[in-house]
Amino acid sequence: MSYRFLIMATIIRIKKILPFVPYFLNKILLLTEFFLLIRFILKWLNASAQAFIVNIFYIFTDVLVWPFDFIFPNVNLDGGGIIDIISISSMVGYAVLVLIILGVLKLFYKEAGE
Repeated sequence: MSYRFLIMATIIRIKKILPFVPYFLNKILLLTEFFLLIRFILKWLNASAQAFIVNIFYIFTDVLVWPFDFIFPNVNLDGGGIIDIISISSMVGYAVLVLIILGVLKLFYKEAGE
């Protein structure tokens, strides 16, 4: 087998897969942004973390906000709620990350299509 054949086979595989990647990335981003928005609302309304469903939700979304922890401090409100700046920065960070990934994939798709 020649290297040229392997390269062409790889390009053909990439051409078949790449059109579906933006769709799945956008769906994953939408789901992530939804969970982070719910977290933001729960923190803002001062939902009790001792409630089972809220606690599970916080544990799940802690994984999502962990890379953005300690970038900006949260703002504590007088009524006991929190403006969760970490969730907002996570939402922006993930959106920027997906845009960068889509831009890089677009470069590869152009090269594969040539």
